[in-house]
Amino acid sequence: MTWSLRTLLLRRPPRGLVAERLRLLRVLRMGGGATALLIATLAISSLAPAALALATGQLVAGAEVSLAGGSASAAFPGLIALAVTLLVSQLAQASREGLSTEVRLRVDGWVRGEVRAAVAARVSLVDLADPDFQNDVNRASDLGQNWRVRSVGAAAVGQVALAARMAGGLAVAVVLAEFSVLIAVAVLVLSLLNRAVLRRQWMHLAGFDDGRASLRRRTAYWGDLATDPRAAGEVRLFGLGPWIAMRHRRAMVVEQEPVQRERTAVMRQQGIILVLTFTAAALGILPPALAAAQGDITTAALVTYLMATIGTLGLSSMGHEAFDIEYGRFTLRALDRMRASRPPATGGRIDRQVSDRGSLIELRDVGFRYPGQRVPVLREVNLTLRVGEVVGIVGPNGAGKTTLVKLLAGLFEPTSGAVAHPSSGPPRAAAVFQELVHYPLSLRDNIALSAPEAPATDHDVLAALHLAGGHDFLEKLPAGLDTVLQRDVTGGADLSGGQWQRVAIARAVFAVRAGRTLVILDEPTANLDVRAETAFYEKVVRALPTATIVLISHRLSTVRHADRIMLLTDGAISEEGSHDDLVRRDGTYARLFALQAARFRGDGQ
Repeated sequence: MTWSLRTLLLRRPPRGLVAERLRLLRVLRMGGGATALLIATLAISSLAPAALALATGQLVAGAEVSLAGGSASAAFPGLIALAVTLLVSQLAQASREGLSTEVRLRVDGWVRGEVRAAVAARVSLVDLADPDFQNDVNRASDLGQNWRVRSVGAAAVGQVALAARMAGGLAVAVVLAEFSVLIAVAVLVLSLLNRAVLRRQWMHLAGFDDGRASLRRRTAYWGDLATDPRAAGEVRLFGLGPWIAMRHRRAMVVEQEPVQRERTAVMRQQGIILVLTFTAAALGILPPALAAAQGDITTAALVTYLMATIGTLGLSSMGHEAFDIEYGRFTLRALDRMRASRPPATGGRIDRQVSDRGSLIELRDVGFRYPGQRVPVLREVNLTLRVGEVVGIVGPNGAGKTTLVKLLAGLFEPTSGAVAHPSSGPPRAAAVFQELVHYPLSLRDNIALSAPEAPATDHDVLAALHLAGGHDFLEKLPAGLDTVLQRDVTGGADLSGGQWQRVAIARAVFAVRAGRTLVILDEPTANLDVRAETAFYEKVVRALPTATIVLISHRLSTVRHADRIMLLTDGAISEEGSHDDLVRRDGTYARLFALQAARFRGDGQ
């Protein structure tokens, strides 16, 4: 990319730049008292160059008097002024680092809370998985790589630091103006112009880099996969380490190579900067030096003006705060988009008028299609869940079983048709999904978090765990219910797949006992053998007579005792009835059941 002074100066600043910078200053209030202290230290630091110039000039003037035969104490006032200025400046600088970190962390904590609120506002999981939304989540949460800090907190601190630096530059320019107002204005303008050119060059690069959020996510994925303990077994078993490292390198090259090209182009166009810097320095140094050589000003005055010139020239440097501010502006924009975004209209609707008082949920001609897909996953599904009944849903892989239960749980909204609830609102649900979440919490918290409003007493937690069949491994945990279920924590422990499944089931049982009325069990016995599966059904399902239970399984033996069984085929309910009814019809369900029964008999189970 070719840059010229004319191009750089005539380019319009980004729209809303001033408003966004003022907004960065406003969010500093989230830093509390630390913000006031930070502003005070920055004010002191910003005035230090002007004070140093004056104190140094005073010291030189006193030294000249002493050397000329005057009192030796003539230099003391300047020496004391210089020492005090240096001491106060260093104290302010030392305090600035800690206060900047404190303010940044507080502001970033507020931003993280806003991000969580924006994510929680996306009612549907489908909408939450939208790539553009995820890219904005990544932008709003990204703390950067290496020296790049991509947070609003860093941007807000950088903005107030920049304001202080500008104030300090004006102060030293005022000192230089004592020699010549015209020269002071010229040096100040050229320094600010130099900074503007630098900013236009490098901030273009920052904007270019911000547009590569999806590529950064891909690079981060491959980097995290190499160190993820959950994937470590397969990575080592299949020898995937070198392959993952290669994919990570490729992803990084794809992400960074164009950025590096842009950076190189900027570096090649630094001639403008050299010209502006040399001109400003010459204007600030040569006239005072000539005046001193001709005896028009004293040596002390020359030192003062030279230091003031150096301080004014410092405004031409951009500093890391410029990058912090620019990246923080992108973060604020991403946060604004997250807040303003609304889940797209699905075409379906949610009603509060079930046709029967005994109905908990009704699906009326419900269809569902994932965004970007032409073929619907579900089509014209009609289903009624009644209070207290057990419903089994079976079908081949890809039939839409998990999508259906997520509609029932309110996690998805239909793209056509309607979901009806009682007038009191949708039922509160508990669920055990195929993809279990392993929370790095204690066993007690892993169970009780399904109903945070309920007290997690030992009696209730143990009762839920016992019903889920988890009492056998409880005795082996080092701290019992208070054992953190994460191996890399001191005193922690990990569980097997089957044990984690029992914890998830206990979580659902605890939720029902706390008042949940709908339980969804999506392949709850996938990691259990047939005998354990039978015990699970008898112990858990029958122990929850007040809840409406939706049970999904590939093993038809799991659902044979359900009040109703629905066979889902190609996104539609093809058969419905009790187990005995479906077997008598001798349809697809009956054939599948006969095949599975023959296999289990052959295995001696």
